[in-house]
Amino acid sequence: MAGLARAETPPDRGVAPVDPIEAIIPGDLRTLPFQNPQVVFLVRVDATGKLVEHMALTATHHGLIPAAAKALQAAAFTPAVVAGQPVPANGQVAVTLFDPQQRAYLRGNRAQLPFGGSAMDAAQSHLYRADPTHHEYHRSKASELDAPVEVKATKIMLYADDAGKAAVGRCVVEYWVDADGSVRFPRVVSSDNEAVSLSALLTLQQTRFAPPTHDGGVPTYVQVRQAMEFNIEPAAPKTPAGA
Repeated sequence: MAGLARAETPPDRGVAPVDPIEAIIPGDLRTLPFQNPQVVFLVRVDATGKLVEHMALTATHHGLIPAAAKALQAAAFTPAVVAGQPVPANGQVAVTLFDPQQRAYLRGNRAQLPFGGSAMDAAQSHLYRADPTHHEYHRSKASELDAPVEVKATKIMLYADDAGKAAVGRCVVEYWVDADGSVRFPRVVSSDNEAVSLSALLTLQQTRFAPPTHDGGVPTYVQVRQAMEFNIEPAAPKTPAGA
């Protein structure tokens, strides 16, 4: 879970993968004429180098994200360093994708043919060539979504202090809703008290949205700023407006 909103000291050394991260292009996309396909992720890495959270920011094709995310999760990282000490921090990491047959062919293995496929593959390739930007993955504004951001499931979580007193008050939170409707990188912008802040973050952990799309069904992600209020008889937070 992301913490409360605090300014982070700029690191002397940022988050980085130990080795370049690569993934194989999914089979159903290998006939597309990609130029240097990649997925760029926002990541959170703790002080031990463990990947805590990640979210795709951009991708040459939205269909590349699952394979890239799997490679990212298997990678090793070096943490950010501030004043000589490892610290938890956010950073951006790129995952490069490749076709192993095409790579072998380019390296001189002429037994590995990089092209070919069915008539359906040819049609898919033609559609991609006609408008490659239509298949790209990137952020959208709320006004660009096919439908407003919609809560599909949530559970109100009230943090209680040592005396058992539940959180009461209001806060404003900011977070991302990614392509599968998950809440990513939540942070508290302002709050009446820490108990309310923790309640908001715990509640967002239990919240799922309808997967956002734009341009007639293309997956995307959106930033949301939302006010949340907690009291003795909490009501479910309303569907938020996007940022």
